[in-house]
Amino acid sequence: MDKKTPYSIFVIFILVSIPCLFFGQQLTPYVENYSKEVYKGGNQNWGISLDSNNFLYVANNNGLVVYDGMQWKMYYMPNRTIVRSVAVKDGVVYVGSYEEFGYFKYNSEGILTYTSLSKDLPNSELTNQEFWEIRFLGDQVFFKSFSKFFITDKQAKVFSLGRNATLTGSNIFDDTVYAGALGIGIYYTKAVENNFRVLAHSTFFRDKNVVVIQQINNQLLVGTASEGCYWLSENGVREWQNPVNEWLKKYQLNNMSVLPNGDWVFGTILNGIYVLDNQEKLKYNLNKKAGLQNNTVLSQAFDDAGRLWLGLDNGIDFVGLDAPLAIYTEKSGLLGTVYSISQKKDKMFLGSNKGVFYFEKDSLNLVPHSQGHVWEIDYVEGKTLVSHNRGVMEIQNNQIKEIPNTIGGWKINKVPDQLAYIQGMYNGLTLFRPSSSGSWDVKKITGFNNPIKYVVFENPTKVWAVHPYKGVYSLQLNKALDSVIGIVDYARKGLESEYKASVFNLSNQIVFPSEKGWLVFDRFNDTIVPFENLNKRLGNFKNSTIIYQDNRQIWLDSKNHILYVDLKNPKSPVLEIPDVYFSSRLVKDNIKIYKSTDSKWFITLDDGFGIIDLNQILKFQKKVYKPIITGIKVNNKNVKLTETNLQIDYKENNIIFEFTASGINKDKPYLYRLKEYDSQWIETNYSPVNYKKLPAGNYVFELKIDNTPNSNESENATFSFIVLPPWYWSNWAKLAYVILVLSILYAVYQYHLFSIRKQQARLRKKHISEQRKIIQNKKVELEKQLTQIKTRQIEGELEHKNKELANSAMSIIKNKELLKKIKSEIQARKEQFTDQYNYNKLLRLIDKSIESDEENIVFETNFNAVHESFHQKLLQSNPELTPKDLKLCAFMRMNLSNKEIAPLMNITFRGVEIHRYRLRKKLKLGRNEDLTKYLLQY
Repeated sequence: MDKKTPYSIFVIFILVSIPCLFFGQQLTPYVENYSKEVYKGGNQNWGISLDSNNFLYVANNNGLVVYDGMQWKMYYMPNRTIVRSVAVKDGVVYVGSYEEFGYFKYNSEGILTYTSLSKDLPNSELTNQEFWEIRFLGDQVFFKSFSKFFITDKQAKVFSLGRNATLTGSNIFDDTVYAGALGIGIYYTKAVENNFRVLAHSTFFRDKNVVVIQQINNQLLVGTASEGCYWLSENGVREWQNPVNEWLKKYQLNNMSVLPNGDWVFGTILNGIYVLDNQEKLKYNLNKKAGLQNNTVLSQAFDDAGRLWLGLDNGIDFVGLDAPLAIYTEKSGLLGTVYSISQKKDKMFLGSNKGVFYFEKDSLNLVPHSQGHVWEIDYVEGKTLVSHNRGVMEIQNNQIKEIPNTIGGWKINKVPDQLAYIQGMYNGLTLFRPSSSGSWDVKKITGFNNPIKYVVFENPTKVWAVHPYKGVYSLQLNKALDSVIGIVDYARKGLESEYKASVFNLSNQIVFPSEKGWLVFDRFNDTIVPFENLNKRLGNFKNSTIIYQDNRQIWLDSKNHILYVDLKNPKSPVLEIPDVYFSSRLVKDNIKIYKSTDSKWFITLDDGFGIIDLNQILKFQKKVYKPIITGIKVNNKNVKLTETNLQIDYKENNIIFEFTASGINKDKPYLYRLKEYDSQWIETNYSPVNYKKLPAGNYVFELKIDNTPNSNESENATFSFIVLPPWYWSNWAKLAYVILVLSILYAVYQYHLFSIRKQQARLRKKHISEQRKIIQNKKVELEKQLTQIKTRQIEGELEHKNKELANSAMSIIKNKELLKKIKSEIQARKEQFTDQYNYNKLLRLIDKSIESDEENIVFETNFNAVHESFHQKLLQSNPELTPKDLKLCAFMRMNLSNKEIAPLMNITFRGVEIHRYRLRKKLKLGRNEDLTKYLLQY
């Protein structure tokens, strides 16, 4: 008997398709851990059960833990004691505790409430009893302690059944209850009997701790804690012959389940679980090293899809046994991140960031001298070539042989219709041709030196090349393929971005992924356009990139899924695996898939790789989830889920919807909307959602799950409610508003009538006022006209007087001039005068007349009469003026010339000019200011 531990056993990689390939560490399914910090309970989880919606119920140290796929909740027993067992039937959650058993049931608000079934039992019946198992037989519920069964029915009558023995594991099959009994063997009782009898041949187990009783193929498989499993039938007892049985003895069997697909799951105390197929062949041994939180499996349960839940000594684990995926993990850190896989016949090589590795017997080995980053391993012309960070290498007999004249590069691509290969390298392109000697002729392709990650052929001489970070080029090669003779940069000819681009030849079409969907090269117009056919086929997954392709199929990496598309069958659905099942180990931007067989595919991961079973994907994604509204709160107060006429006060306008799905939904998005409020469906993966400050009105909250691509969307879960209008918009308020409005209208009407009357009176008054204004205006106008007439008369009189003054001034001037002429004439005729006395007297008389001021005084008197305020105004502005200055100003205002002024002032012409000059200075006039105009202002 092989005594190796499960970590060193040989696990057949792909049972039929790769019979010669083994791994020292096993493949494992997806495992998700829930620690006590997550479910907020105690360490130990003694029992697990699921209801028809696949909600999880766990018997925990602290109470009953409930998980609906969205939220973890804790419900406590009345005395806060430990819950040892749990089982669900018809929506009723039965629990067993210390000296207590009963059930939880959802109330109308979606809250579990507890009812005790043991409260009326005498204390003597319950003293020190703990209820470790709960079984259902027809309408009866069996609560098992170590000494007896307590049985209840629909009428909630409770009675006990037992014999003087310690009861161990139990189960129910074909309306028969089976229970191990120390010192006796195995008891059984029929539903109608309620009386235990000893099962034939079972005395073999009287000294064994029976923990498992399962019915398989019309016989019982009886498991003991430390002595393994046995078959019990009418022919007797025989040991189960299977290598796993030895491990169950060693690691202490504790529980067992038979899944819907026939697989067996054994839970142990010391080494996790063992999963066998229906042919009794080991598929998995999951323990702490393989991803469980703890090696002690206290309980287990499965849903209708075969997904397994484990209650551990410390934590709760979910095992995705239904997922079409198994994962190999190298836990020592030797392997690193896998970038490439090559499998031919019985050989399998892994290229990682640490080198090239291969499996031999039960160990993973590094190919000597291959340390460094490996980008790709290609099987070319019967040889295994490694695209390494240091250059291209060939593997021969698990040894590395470096190929000269190469540097670091990526995948080696075959040239169509030619025995030649081209590789994108760190410094451009390199041409490989196999030589007759078995080696390689390597030549750098001239004319292009950019680093190239992706190389795609449109034809043997036209290559599409993509820079690892920036740039997409179409390169034209010469016939010898050793020189680039034409370069076109297509990064700006239809691509959204030239960064991190990639290119593929899909069914003889050059295609490009982008954030908005797939693009295709339009050869006729030499541009890049949307690829409508592929985008329509992919639907919501059009934002994706190809990670494997051949003429029949493609694999793609989308945002949250790995996808498979059958190109030969356009009507086939897009198959999907959610990223969550890869446990965050996908190397985004460097995911690669490799074909092993038509149904088995490798995928590269951190510290290992995965095996995808294509046949299982469609079955896996056929799960259709039903949305469920699990709770509604208004202002943090629970609302009945069955409420059909919920009315919410406007001031309490804060409603929360909690929801989940039937089955633990890990891969399908929820879609919700509030009709009459949300314009479109909103996608989410989380609950709850909250609406605040909704306008008054009728609303319907709708919830559905996008089960595409394999089926239609789920039926909607709905809830209707009304947000009442605020108090100021209630019916009474509206009536008051109507009355108020009518009153206001009446008041407005009356006010309107009053306004009309008032307006009419105002118009009459205005008319009278306007008439008065007209009369007044006419009066003013007449007065103005009269004033104007008087002004014109005055002005005329002034003008006349001015003329008279001017004439008077001229007369004075002429008189004086005449006197001067007369004087001159007399003086000229002096000799003719005989009497000198009379002569002198005559001259004195003439001089006196010339110098006389009487005429000037008369003139000034008349001038002041015409211009009565001229001198006063002028003196007010210029008080320093002398009478002589004022006299000059008066003459100048009359527009007399210097020549005319001189005789009036008895000075010379030159004296007048000097006087004018001095006057300008006194008046502070500028050079360009006219003195006469200045005086006319006064």
